[in-house]
Amino acid sequence: MVSSRENEYIIRCKSMFFYFYLINNVIYIERSEDGLRGKRKKLISDIKDFSVDLDGTNTINIVCLDTSDRLYHLYHKEKKWRKRFIIDLRVNSIKLRDLRLFIDRDKLNILCLKSHIPKKNIWRLVHYTFHKRTWSSCDIGDVKINKYLSTYKVDIDNNFNIHIIYRPVKNNKHEFFYRVFNSKHRKWSLAAKLGSHPSDIINMNILCDTQNVVHVTWSCLEGKNIAVNYFRKVISFSLAKGWHRSKTFPKTISNFTNSVLLQDNNYIKLIWKQNDCLYLTETPVGKDMWCSIRKVENILDYPLKPIVYIGEVYKDFKTVKVPLSYGYFDEEIFILGLDRRIQQESLPNILSENSNKKPTKNDKNKKHKNDIDENLIKYIEAIKPQLPKEEVVSDIFSDKDIASRYEEALSDDIADTVMDEMMLKLFDLYDKINDLKEQEFEFSNQLEMLKDGQFQLNERIEKIFDTCWRIK
Repeated sequence: MVSSRENEYIIRCKSMFFYFYLINNVIYIERSEDGLRGKRKKLISDIKDFSVDLDGTNTINIVCLDTSDRLYHLYHKEKKWRKRFIIDLRVNSIKLRDLRLFIDRDKLNILCLKSHIPKKNIWRLVHYTFHKRTWSSCDIGDVKINKYLSTYKVDIDNNFNIHIIYRPVKNNKHEFFYRVFNSKHRKWSLAAKLGSHPSDIINMNILCDTQNVVHVTWSCLEGKNIAVNYFRKVISFSLAKGWHRSKTFPKTISNFTNSVLLQDNNYIKLIWKQNDCLYLTETPVGKDMWCSIRKVENILDYPLKPIVYIGEVYKDFKTVKVPLSYGYFDEEIFILGLDRRIQQESLPNILSENSNKKPTKNDKNKKHKNDIDENLIKYIEAIKPQLPKEEVVSDIFSDKDIASRYEEALSDDIADTVMDEMMLKLFDLYDKINDLKEQEFEFSNQLEMLKDGQFQLNERIEKIFDTCWRIK
């Protein structure tokens, strides 16, 4: 079955699963309890975009943008859906898209793209805050729209701080930035550039785990293949720097597409599509001990769609964080990475079986044609990067000594602990520097006001002198 659903969310609330999606400008809702799926219900019509989140009282909240560019807030209270008007964007001819909602107590935090300049595909990444009858906005940066690529990814940590990665527009360069929003002081950090590349940033993911570490992956075309990068850092509420590379993250990942980064119980998982198969690597939470690449059971024939899962638990998992994955909501619920369908055979072993076979003469004659990865070329043509259609050469998969990796990981943990303590001191200094900058800004404004007053006073004195001169 080919689904035409958009903006799919699965929410676990009070032992029930709720499923929201958009079809033909209509938001529908379904629910599942004890494995029994309920009937589909129509929630609201004339909607072109929406986002869902749970607040601290387990109340489902929705922000939706109707086809007339009016923004509404829907919430479920006392077994009824209630609708509240937020703002009419038609007054200022503002266009919004790609909404993401995060509830911080009674504040609505909305991340979205806003059209603001008459340039094709150039939008502004904006953060709106709606609280009671007041609202505020903050511009994060200009971005370029590509229908095949995500413009930004976002997640929140345990303290409701918002972490965002995005692809900005800057001198026609392909760059990759990170910022964090301090929910307590209501301020965005300075932007930190995580990378840049001559080709476009293809896949990017962000995850804030339950132990206050933020993980980021991104990929780009490098030579004739897709290179994958991974960074991690201890969460700071104001500092965007302090990133570390992993020494155990597999360097053999190639042809990396449709990636998923999530936490299940005590593991951080990275799942991706490579050619026609799905693969996985994982590391314990709080450790840099990524395992060998494993193959996931072939489920690509299922109608998997991008799905945001909201909830702290899922089925047998007591702790989950899923900013974005793939799955479906039918007679059963399936979320890639949480529902276990993983083969134990590692990817290096799979490849070594083929490498042990002696090539025949016919195999050698066909080698040139088979070297070209047709699936990767189709993907490259779809995202239209600036790359000639040459042979795609995969990396050589090499086995690593697990014991030495474990010893390196332990030494890395000690180094990370010392580094974390130093980083916390740097965070405090950074906050003090920000306070001093704010004081400097206030003093500068007061100084400018004094200068203006002095200038006006001098003008009055000169007028008095002129008047006195004329009287004489």
